[in-house]
Amino acid sequence: MATRKYDTLSEVSLENSEENNEIGNIQSILAGFASGLYKIPEGFASLGATLMDLGADTNKAAEVEKWFADINPFDEMAEATTAGKLVETIVNLAVPGGIAFKTASGLAKGAIMAKQSSKYMNVVGKTGDKVKDAIQSKLQKIKGPSLTGRGKVATYGSGALGGGVAEAIFTDDIEEVGTFGDLIGGPTELDRGLEGTEYSPGRDLINRLKFGVEGAAFTGLLGAAGAGIRKLKDSTNAGRAVEGAFNKFIDRWISQPLRKRGKSTEQEFLEGMKLQGALTSDTNVTENIVRALDGRIGKLFPWFRRVIGDRTVDAERKALLKEMNEVLLSSDVTKRVGESAEAFAARQKDHVTSGKSLKLDPKYEFEITRKLNPRGKKLYENYVKTSKKNLGKEGAEFLTEGEYIKRLDPKFRRKVTEIQETGIEKVKFNSFNTEAMDRFAAKLRKLGASANDIDEIKLNLGVMRAGWGDLFTSMGRRLDQNGADEFKKVFGNKVTTWLDSTYDVIKNRKSKLGEMYTPTKEIMDTAKQSFKELYKKNVGKELSDAAAQKEVLKVYNTASLPTGFKLNTNTDLTFKVPNFFLGKSSAAEALDSSRMVLGSFSKSGSSIGGGNKQIFENLFGKSNDALQTILNGTSRLSAIVRRNEYFDNIANVSNQMKEVYKAWVDGGRIGKAPPRPTFADNAKEAQEIFGGVEGVDWKAVTPVDADAGAKQVFGLEKLDPGLDYAQTLKPLKGASREVAKKVDKQLADAAYTKEALSLENIQDISMSGRPKKGIVEIDLPIHNPLQTKYALTGVVDSIVKPIDDIAASKGMLSQVYQNLILYPKATSQMAKTILSPFTHARNFVSAGAFAMANGIIPFSDASAIKKAYTALQVKGPGTRGTNEFYQKLLKLGVVNSQVQLGDLTALLRDTNFGGISGKLASGENIASFGLNRLLKGLSGLKKFSEDAYTAEDDFWKIFSFLGEQKRLASSYKSAGLNLGQEFHTMKDAPRFNELIEAGMSEIEALKIVPRKRLTEELLEEEAADIIKNNIPNYAYVSEAVQALRKAPLGNFVSFPAEILRTGTNIVQRSLDEIFYTTTINGNKVNPFRKTGMKRLAGMAFTTVAVPSGAVAAASALYDVTSEEREAMRRYVASWSKNSTLIPIRNKETGKLSYIDFSHTNAYDTLTRPIQTILNRVQSGEVDKNGMMDDFIMGLIESTKELGSPFISESIWTEALMDVSPIMGRFGTTREGFKVWRDKDPIGTKVSKAVMHLAQSQAPLNWKQAQRIGLSMKPKDDVSSLDDRGRQYDFGNELAGIAGARVIDIDPERGMIYKTAQYTRDARESKSLFGTVVLRGGVVAPKDVIDAYLNANNALFNTQKELARDLKAAEILKGDQRKINRFVAGKIGKKNLNAVKRNLFVPYIPSEDIFSKSQQITRDIQEVDPTYTDPLRKVLPIINSIRREIFRTDLDDSFPMIENPLNISLGEGFMETVRGSLPESVTGFLGENFTNTDQVQGANPLIQTNEKGKSLFKNDITFNG
Repeated sequence: MATRKYDTLSEVSLENSEENNEIGNIQSILAGFASGLYKIPEGFASLGATLMDLGADTNKAAEVEKWFADINPFDEMAEATTAGKLVETIVNLAVPGGIAFKTASGLAKGAIMAKQSSKYMNVVGKTGDKVKDAIQSKLQKIKGPSLTGRGKVATYGSGALGGGVAEAIFTDDIEEVGTFGDLIGGPTELDRGLEGTEYSPGRDLINRLKFGVEGAAFTGLLGAAGAGIRKLKDSTNAGRAVEGAFNKFIDRWISQPLRKRGKSTEQEFLEGMKLQGALTSDTNVTENIVRALDGRIGKLFPWFRRVIGDRTVDAERKALLKEMNEVLLSSDVTKRVGESAEAFAARQKDHVTSGKSLKLDPKYEFEITRKLNPRGKKLYENYVKTSKKNLGKEGAEFLTEGEYIKRLDPKFRRKVTEIQETGIEKVKFNSFNTEAMDRFAAKLRKLGASANDIDEIKLNLGVMRAGWGDLFTSMGRRLDQNGADEFKKVFGNKVTTWLDSTYDVIKNRKSKLGEMYTPTKEIMDTAKQSFKELYKKNVGKELSDAAAQKEVLKVYNTASLPTGFKLNTNTDLTFKVPNFFLGKSSAAEALDSSRMVLGSFSKSGSSIGGGNKQIFENLFGKSNDALQTILNGTSRLSAIVRRNEYFDNIANVSNQMKEVYKAWVDGGRIGKAPPRPTFADNAKEAQEIFGGVEGVDWKAVTPVDADAGAKQVFGLEKLDPGLDYAQTLKPLKGASREVAKKVDKQLADAAYTKEALSLENIQDISMSGRPKKGIVEIDLPIHNPLQTKYALTGVVDSIVKPIDDIAASKGMLSQVYQNLILYPKATSQMAKTILSPFTHARNFVSAGAFAMANGIIPFSDASAIKKAYTALQVKGPGTRGTNEFYQKLLKLGVVNSQVQLGDLTALLRDTNFGGISGKLASGENIASFGLNRLLKGLSGLKKFSEDAYTAEDDFWKIFSFLGEQKRLASSYKSAGLNLGQEFHTMKDAPRFNELIEAGMSEIEALKIVPRKRLTEELLEEEAADIIKNNIPNYAYVSEAVQALRKAPLGNFVSFPAEILRTGTNIVQRSLDEIFYTTTINGNKVNPFRKTGMKRLAGMAFTTVAVPSGAVAAASALYDVTSEEREAMRRYVASWSKNSTLIPIRNKETGKLSYIDFSHTNAYDTLTRPIQTILNRVQSGEVDKNGMMDDFIMGLIESTKELGSPFISESIWTEALMDVSPIMGRFGTTREGFKVWRDKDPIGTKVSKAVMHLAQSQAPLNWKQAQRIGLSMKPKDDVSSLDDRGRQYDFGNELAGIAGARVIDIDPERGMIYKTAQYTRDARESKSLFGTVVLRGGVVAPKDVIDAYLNANNALFNTQKELARDLKAAEILKGDQRKINRFVAGKIGKKNLNAVKRNLFVPYIPSEDIFSKSQQITRDIQEVDPTYTDPLRKVLPIINSIRREIFRTDLDDSFPMIENPLNISLGEGFMETVRGSLPESVTGFLGENFTNTDQVQGANPLIQTNEKGKSLFKNDITFNG
């Protein structure tokens, strides 16, 4: 390499390495920023000096470099660490390159847009003003033309060119930075000259030109990538059809899978999250009530008798829960005002005898409104007549009847109106039946229940009924007058049956763990006997036992419950029964089936046909358990109500967005477009809002038909399978009733068909704005707010997607994959996480980093700690104390979103938890023979562990939520904003300011971006948004990452994905807070600047300062040098190679050990790729090719680290591959350890393979538990040793529970595996030559030379790694005698000596290769006699190459040698080569071979090989 004009920085670094050890990473990084800025003018001045040197033959460049080195106070500090050096280089490149890119692309964009508009800047006159006006017009209002695809390419090209020029001009030391060409060769590879050559200004300028060319390419790519990322994040065009084939491809296969919202719009996704929160909150309420009731009931029965399965206890408990169920669903009558005691008693008796006391009795409160009485109607008619006369006059108003009533004077209003009940305001249930409750309470007292127990049971039953009332209230409030009337008429008769419809046969089809129901033999026999008797009675013949069994199974397999809650249809279980159940029938028709309702049969058998209801209830597993009624009934009801609310909410939000969008359009489309509404009312509006093509980009939410005669709508089942056409809804705010069109005469036609009023016709009338001549509008009832809406195709698909849609096929192959791969994957992950107490400890400790990263100090607020703890939903002292608060957090989406548990739960659901489901599950319950039964007994432990795992995550989320809420309130108050005041939030303020700056009036801007009122609810929602976006949340995991859980790869893949998302969001939120300004009380204020700075500092502290500080502190405490830390990385486990390693030195032995801090660092996913790049650059610093090649390789390796959680084998898959003989490692682990010995008997191999697989499923971190057990034994006890002779320290193993276990570094043992790896790599390196030369066909001489160069290049890197391993072992104070003896025994003593001296020993092909090449040649000569041995042909060149590369310094790079045969070969080329060789060519060992011998001798290469063997005995290098 050429001599630098000034001492190279790498040399200075090496000389002062000991001094620089005191400089930490953070200090060096900060210095790197400052020094990088110094380097910018230095690069410019250096270029000028180089130009002077070129013309005047001077050395001004050296003087300039020395001058800047003297004045730069940060240089040495920045160069002290790899991190500082990288930052310095990046700043030196990025600042001038970024400015130049932005400036050049901006100028190009302005010029292109001006050209497209045919408006060129006139440079005559007031040029500056015109340029300014043009830029304002083009770039601010965005009302001119947009760039075409070609224009965008030109813009990026101009920016890239400007960036490349800037980098070439302002970069200080081109050769030290290096180029991508240095890595792969090519035209941009820098010319560094030969070692010792003088500085050449011409060469320096050419290198700058190469650097600039490559810089332009990279800058363009980075600019385009940045624009692409901004486009993905920019919501401006969200809600609009994607245009262009390429853009559609990107959106479909890249954007959608990576977006958390997938195909949905942001608004639809957020409403979907609210839906999930509401459902989870309802579930939590129900579970707490059931838990409380079960606890009180459980106290009445001895625990040990329940455990041993005492049937008497089970029967008593079952009877008690049945009685509780009757109370829960009972009702009573209340005494009316003025009613006599006798009359009241008679009504009570009738209530009981009629059976009404065993049914819920709903009561309703209605919305009270006023309507005009006859007098008022006359007044209104006169008002209308008067208004019509003035209809054409400016300012005339025509009020509706409702508006007219509102404007009347209150006193006069009462005279001309009357009260009317409209919609349902409240649904509630009457009190429990007194007699039933008294009987139940007496039974409880008899069993030993205290008065407090009984009161608590009554209270919880009452709370549950009130909860049902609230849910039914939500259902009723949506109804219009017609719907409310229908609801009131039939609701009471249906609600009890609907809630009390828990059947095991239905639960069985859900295939949940431990809930597989099979009718007992006794029940089956009773049913068969009943069928046979009924057949005999109604058909007059005998039914065989087999035929009866078949008919019973038919009934069993056809049972189903109706979806939804439907007023005018059946709410009870239905099933198909043979016709002989319906009465007399012939034998031919008796076994035909008809669907019947369970309620049509009686328990006395007196119903039609004589079928007994009790037999059917037993067959279907009817539950009379109050706890099951509460769980099942609430679950079904919650799903319907919350889904209805979801439909209402997304429609309401869309209506609000439409108002804003319309205001923007009416205001002249100034500034960026606001988010488009999710729904359009008709096709014309859809085209305007969404663009694109109907049926491709957007479509109707669901195909709808209408019947004008009956004023009915059809076809909504796809949108909502549980839809009830009897429930007609009120129009939502901002929406109006749908109307259909029909010619007058057809309206009177009773035979009118629904097809005539298709959705197309309905849209036509709403598009036109007013009826056409001869057409009238028909009000259509509203059953779903989206029934005639249009939306983007992806939105429609996500809305109508079935709730229980299962992507995987349920065929046999799918079941095998689930049970063999996915199920064990799930259980192995479960074993290592929720069933491991050690993992629980690490989970809690590491999750504290989420609060810290957001600038909230863990445990800093005692009240928040207490409130967070008492809200936790796990069994423990003081927990579940604030359930209502937790339920609020569920609705806000703050809690119950633990990412690893979300992965595991979804995976278990995908695999059906080990059973066989779907088409393969028959009435004989094959699914129950999966692992369901096996794990039923563990379900309690699993549930507690899941709750604990969730609670550990919830604690920090609640703590952070309270902290964020407190910070928000404090920030707003400090800025002068009080509750109730209106303002622009941080999300809205930039948009509002943009509109004002673009020239829009404040009034118009407020229509598009209205102010919000500061309320407690707003503070809660904003704090919740921060938690959801800044702390990992399973609900926000993208579809692509979620899909990976079904692959045999990755463990908890969602967590690293969420760390990347939330880590980015924390920085983005910090910057937004720092720069957020809004107007409060007439003043521009920045409420969140301090919060933003704290958050940014918290993120930096958590991700950089803590790990770096820990390493620096330990290094200082134990006097560990950077050289030792680097050496240490070579002897840690592969998964710790790029971890944050905290060094610890044994004071007695001086040897090093370490703690892998990354195990407890939640943000390791973010920092590990950076650490990987630093490690790679640092390990490559000794070569002389600059840092760019090492940076690129580090970047490649860092992407592997980043992708490792997603693409690496899962715990189970890895174990399976270790032992699999097909496409597996067949007895060897991924790290190279043997599962079994090659000589082990087959039985031993099988047993070891099974044990290896079992270990992947073992819970409780069994290896760690084993170490703790060994550490507790006396040190002088041989049983304290493990199978490898190691002892463990008890304190260290306890620290390992929290992830702080100290791990010893053992260079002697490590060298065993490294030597084995070297042997494998050396063999593979040499095979690169043999596979080409001996492939069996015609081989060109050029290919032989290429193969020889490739083989030696690979071997060079292999020897380099061994040399570094040996050096590291020496630095780590490994036993050198032991290591040298072992390595020499494997690779030869002389080979070892050469490697230790950093000298490369080239590869020499073996005699075997030479002989085989000759044999191949003879075979080919039988076809082509002129063919010659290519190996013999190129022997002179191989010998020359070998001589050149022998003893190359392993610290350097492999020499770049051009294959001389790559040039165009003329006739007689080899003769020319021979003639150019010296008469005596000296080989790499110093032997002399004559030219004639080399070309014509029998085996000159073998002679060389033999001489090599004599000098390097036992040397694998000479053994092919």
